[in-house]
Amino acid sequence: MRLLIDYLIQHGRPVVLYSDRHSIVSINLLEHEGEMTQFNRALKTLDIKPISAP
Repeated sequence: MRLLIDYLIQHGRPVVLYSDRHSIVSINLLEHEGEMTQFNRALKTLDIKPISAP
């Protein structure tokens, strides 16, 4: 979260954020599919669209 805050301060709000499928960004367990991580909730609040690598 600190990295996101620092990025926003230096560069402003991006429209999208492209990332890998790290567990900070996406939930990789089938039984929790569709749930959002705290990081994704923050992105949604900031109106930043998350895009995960295939």
